[in-house]
Amino acid sequence: MSKSFNISFCYRKVFEMLNKVSSVQDLVNRIAEFTEMGIVVTDISGKIMVASDENIIEDVKLFERIVMEIYQKPENLSEIQVATIREDENPFAVSSFQVKGNEEGFVFIFAEDEEEAFQMNDIVRQAVGLVVERFGRRIHFHASTQRRLTAKAIFEHKEISREQREEVHLVGPFMLVILQQSDPMADQMQRVENDIIDYYKHTFVHVSKGKMYVLFSDVHSAELEVTLHKKISELCETYNLYCAVSSLFQELGHLENKKYMLTETLNIAKKEKRSIQEYDLYMDVVCSCAVDKIGSSRYMEEKLQKMFEDDKIKGTEFYRSLKEYLLLRNNVSMTAKKLFIHRNTMIYRLSKVSEILGVDINEPFIANNLLVSMILQEAERRNS
Repeated sequence: MSKSFNISFCYRKVFEMLNKVSSVQDLVNRIAEFTEMGIVVTDISGKIMVASDENIIEDVKLFERIVMEIYQKPENLSEIQVATIREDENPFAVSSFQVKGNEEGFVFIFAEDEEEAFQMNDIVRQAVGLVVERFGRRIHFHASTQRRLTAKAIFEHKEISREQREEVHLVGPFMLVILQQSDPMADQMQRVENDIIDYYKHTFVHVSKGKMYVLFSDVHSAELEVTLHKKISELCETYNLYCAVSSLFQELGHLENKKYMLTETLNIAKKEKRSIQEYDLYMDVVCSCAVDKIGSSRYMEEKLQKMFEDDKIKGTEFYRSLKEYLLLRNNVSMTAKKLFIHRNTMIYRLSKVSEILGVDINEPFIANNLLVSMILQEAERRNS
């Protein structure tokens, strides 16, 4: 900007643009063109949304680091702060922008003059908030700063004081949900987060490695638990997600165990079901933990393995029929119905299985051992 910088002119110029721009990127480009300043807009985590010049975003992680430094003093979140990255570079002014009272992201203004950067930041952050609201692109985090910091601490195993827990209402009973995209989209998970937090305020969300971890706090009634289950199911259908949902638990100390159970359950389910409960595949999860220790020392290992391989060669389905029969507690009619075969066909298959294995598959002790052994074999195949 020239030495004749006029804040009133800039204010009028920017707000005249609002009826003409088609996006946040369009707004940023127009402002940067007449001010000759660098502008970067990030989401609330510091991830870059738009920038006026690629040269100022060479280090994309820089903005995330700056934002995390701002979070160290959340009382200053809405204040404009001025700093420099290096002594030989232009100063920048940074502050958050809001949409309907929620912190939605940050605006960075780079200029030769520190005061000009400061004043333009105040104008631009207001304009960005208006444009984001107008186009309905609320795809950014809008959880309170304290809740967001708490969620990060929870899932990164950091200490949380009693005062912090009380401040954000982090109390049991808890319910953990893990959400996973079936078809990754750039902004989808952040929209999901907004929907969840809008629906239930005592929610802590953390996104890592393509999964969203949602911790519901103070799930104090069976009715609320059912309502949250229903909401999660609706989100899975709307956004084409897969999820695993835990049972209620009282202590945060159980979180890692719940997280492990749900992660394994999702991996085993292999997207066969849109939504799955923590104990739906309980035996499979337990066996996946034991498979490395037990190895091939499984009950009737060789005969079961040969049956499995013969089925693939001959096109028979003795192995699958036996497993479904055991899972359905040795009920012939229910198993036949699930496999879409006649009851007499099921009886024939079971007689052949007993002949192949040389044991009475209806003996409870034998039936239990066979089922565990088959699940262990499948866990080994998944891991190989």
